[in-house]
Amino acid sequence: DRSVLVVRQGPLVQMPIAWGDPDTGGTALRAIEHCRTAGVRRLIYDSVGVGEGVGSTLRGERSRGLELVEFVAGEAASNVIQADGRSAKEWFRNIRAEAWWMVRERCRRSYERVLFERGLPNGEEHPLDECLMLPNSLELRHELNLPRYFRRSTGGTSKIIIESKDDLRGRGIKSPDHADALVMACYELATESWLVNETGTAYGSTLAALEEASPWGREEAPRPW
Repeated sequence: DRSVLVVRQGPLVQMPIAWGDPDTGGTALRAIEHCRTAGVRRLIYDSVGVGEGVGSTLRGERSRGLELVEFVAGEAASNVIQADGRSAKEWFRNIRAEAWWMVRERCRRSYERVLFERGLPNGEEHPLDECLMLPNSLELRHELNLPRYFRRSTGGTSKIIIESKDDLRGRGIKSPDHADALVMACYELATESWLVNETGTAYGSTLAALEEASPWGREEAPRPW
């Protein structure tokens, strides 16, 4: 697997930056450097497995002023209420499924907005901050189409599950690292965050993570998307 950094500013997604350094400390420092260059204020990172070592370095003195948010894909989905009145926790098996679905919906709204602007049928003028403007990255766009989703009953409730990396490997597909980085960049409901202050001490807090840097002021059978 590679380390991939995706910077999102509102709906605008910059070109992914990827590297193959296996050293977790080096990966963390490189991510911090890119964030400083891009003016990023919030860094969401995969804190499971190898990411645990990355997080340890990120919470050091060199990250001061940068808000760090842990992304734990296997944790339960949020309590955000969906259109049908049910919570995301009732809709999705875990955060991974909820986060991928958020990106799916952003892509759908983007497509419908393009139709609207071109005066074509089925178009809708969705707000820009609910859409995505993807970079010209063939790898990113290809990976977004790789995972399938399932609907599986759990305790009498049908929940959406996104195909795991192990299942993808079983189909001969490599880890969609670019797409996963985008999914994390778009996940606005963080469970744990750390703000490193001027002395280098990390403080934790629970929050709903909104995109502060937005230039617009805010922020069944398996099947493909």
